[in-house]
Amino acid sequence: MALKILVIEDEQDLAHLIQLHLERANFEVKICTDGFSGIQALNKESYDLLVLDLLLPKKNGYQILKEIRKNPQISDLPVILLTALGDKENRLQGLQEGADDYLTKPFLPKELILRIQAILKRTKNQNSILEMGKLTLNKEKEKVLIDSKLIILTKTEFKLLLYFMEKPKIIHSRKNLLLYLGYSPITRSRTLDVHLAKLRSKLGDYSKCLKTIRSQGYQFIQAK
Repeated sequence: MALKILVIEDEQDLAHLIQLHLERANFEVKICTDGFSGIQALNKESYDLLVLDLLLPKKNGYQILKEIRKNPQISDLPVILLTALGDKENRLQGLQEGADDYLTKPFLPKELILRIQAILKRTKNQNSILEMGKLTLNKEKEKVLIDSKLIILTKTEFKLLLYFMEKPKIIHSRKNLLLYLGYSPITRSRTLDVHLAKLRSKLGDYSKCLKTIRSQGYQFIQAK
């Protein structure tokens, strides 16, 4: 599964150049050209890393970075600031606001790729194993164990469990879950219900952790 990168950059030629080089490096890339559409994209889909310009229309990069770090669903998203503002004050402000790295324009695409790979390698090593009691999820190997026994999940079931375990206690709406799985948010089918029912049936006692919150969505909580 290709890692997904969101690029928020208002210079369209530069944005497409970045996209070209990142896709050649086997990343999946989405481009947004203003701050407002960038925030919308972050709220609709899950990304592995954000490349963020500072001087953006509608919302600037600092505003976006603050929103990300305050939002528990995406607060741990790695962010590289890519900007023409190369002075010491802006660099320090960017890092203080929570950026993982700061790269000034003009830049070499190869350097951007190397910095992205370094950050992803570090965060991947830190977060590849998720645990809740005797429930263990290995993101790198795409395996789930309960009490050291392998649980066979479909790709969709694995994606759902990963999403819940990465964002515990948060109530996830049906709309956001459907978008995350790649379905239309206005679908009236019971597709999501079927996936959730099958996932619950495979989780055994841990099915109790996956709560249905009436009129709101679903929540994954710590087992008692």
